[in-house]
Amino acid sequence: MPKSQSKIPIHDIGKFGLNLSQQDQEVAVGWLSASTNVYYGDSGQLQSIPSFDLDDADFDGDQGADSDMIFYVDDTGDSAVISSTTTSDYIYHATNGAAELTGSSSAATYKRWIVFNDIAYRFVNNSYNVAYIDDATDTAVTSSTPANIPNHKGVATSAFGYVWLIDEDGQTLYRSDLLAMSFAATPVQWDLREYWPSGYDEAIAVREWNNFLLVFGRKSILIYAEKVVNDGWTDTNVALYDAIEGIGCIGDKTIQSVGNALWFLSSDGLKSIGRVAAEGSSLSINAVNPYLDDEIKANTDDKYAQGIFSPFNNTYILSYEDSGFAITYDTRDYGLGYYRATYAWTTAGSFAYDHINQKLYYGSASGIYSIDKSSSNFVTSSGYTTGWHSFDDIVGSGLKIFKGLDVYYNIANTEIADSSINCYLDFDDSIVSSETVEDTTKTVKHYIFGSGDTIKINNTIQPDNAKQVKYQKLNIIMKKGKI
Repeated sequence: MPKSQSKIPIHDIGKFGLNLSQQDQEVAVGWLSASTNVYYGDSGQLQSIPSFDLDDADFDGDQGADSDMIFYVDDTGDSAVISSTTTSDYIYHATNGAAELTGSSSAATYKRWIVFNDIAYRFVNNSYNVAYIDDATDTAVTSSTPANIPNHKGVATSAFGYVWLIDEDGQTLYRSDLLAMSFAATPVQWDLREYWPSGYDEAIAVREWNNFLLVFGRKSILIYAEKVVNDGWTDTNVALYDAIEGIGCIGDKTIQSVGNALWFLSSDGLKSIGRVAAEGSSLSINAVNPYLDDEIKANTDDKYAQGIFSPFNNTYILSYEDSGFAITYDTRDYGLGYYRATYAWTTAGSFAYDHINQKLYYGSASGIYSIDKSSSNFVTSSGYTTGWHSFDDIVGSGLKIFKGLDVYYNIANTEIADSSINCYLDFDDSIVSSETVEDTTKTVKHYIFGSGDTIKINNTIQPDNAKQVKYQKLNIIMKKGKI
C-alpha cells in the first residue's frame, strides 16, 4: 500500500531570525540561515525592506573610518543632517538642499559632532580648535578655541549641562564649565588610571545613560554617578559607581540608546547594558544575539563599525562600511532571550536618525537618502533561506521523499515578476532538481525531485512595481521513504 503524503506547514517564517553559528547543523523550524533585503515589519512578520529614496546627490556621507554624522536641531526648531568625511564636512537641509561646510580646515583622522545648548560643535582629535554652527541653515562653520580647553582625542559628549572630553592618551576625563563651552584654568578632571579594573585600559567613548556617565574602555567600563542625587555633577559630587571588567567597547559609533538599554559593540559581539529590575538595582550586560557574534567578530576592522537605532521601524542597524556587511536587529522583546535579526540594509555609508519626523537618513559618496514610516518604494528583490530541518518530530526519523512546496506570500495590488526557489538536502549545498509549476498572486507551487533526511529551502521573490512582499507560510509536501 503506498505511503500517504504529509503536508507540513511552516508558519511565522523566520520567527527566530538568523542563526549563523549553527549553519551546518539541524535547527528548530523558524530559524534562518541567510536572508536578503528582509526585516520584521510592524506586525513582526518577515517582509521586504523599504528602499532608500535619494534626497540630494550633492551631500557626501561617505563616512570612512574616523568621521561622524548627526541630526541637528537649532534653537528655532529648524533641523539639518551634518556629515564629516576625513577631509570635508557637509550639511543637508530639507528646504535648502546640501552644501559643503566652509570656514575652517576640516582634514582630520577623527571627528566628533555633538549638540550642546542648541549649537552643533565639531571636535577634532589632538586639536584645541573647535568649529561650530548655531543655525541649521548655515553653510559655514565658525572656528574658536574654547578657554582652557585641554588636549583631547576628539571623543566628546554633552550630558548634565556639561561637555565631557577624553584626553589624547585615553586616561583622563575632562569636564567643561556649566552650560558653557569653556573650561576652568585647571580643568575639572578624573584620572581614569586609578579605576581601570584590570590595571590598564584606554578610554574610547563617553556617554550619558540612565543618569550615569559611562566611560568605555576597550576591555572595561567605568560608571560614574552623583554622590548625592540631584545635587549636580560638580567636581565634589561625582564618584565611581561601578567598574565592569572584561567587557568594553571597540566601536565608539556603535553606542546607541535602545529603549531603556544601551547597545554597543564589544570584542565579543554586540552587547546591551541595562538594569536587572527596578530603579536602584544592579546593572547587567547581556549579548544582544549570541547566534551572530561569531560573524560579527570575523569583521575585525572595528573602526569602520557604526550603529543606528531607528525607533519608527524598531530596528538597530550594525554596519561595517569597509565590507558592506550589516545586520539589522528587531529591537522588540519577544521573550526569546535575545533579539532576532536579519540581513537587511547592507549599505556602505553612514546613518543619522531624525527624531522629529521619524526619518532614517543614510549618507554615502553618491548622496543622502532617507526612508520613513510612509515609504512606499521597496526593494525589487528579497528573500530568505531556512535552516536545516528534518521534521522527525512530525513524520519520524529516516528518509523522506520530498515532493513539493506551497509558498504563500502577500503583495499589495500587484503580482510577482519572478520567483526563485532552490532546495538543498542532507547538509549539501548543491541545488536539488526542482521546478516551479504555478505562480499566482498569492502562491507559488513548486515540485521537488529528491529524497533525504533533512531539507533547506531558499525563496526569493521579485514583485512588479517595487511593492512590499510579506512572507507568510510554507507547506512542505513529503512522504516517508524506505529505510
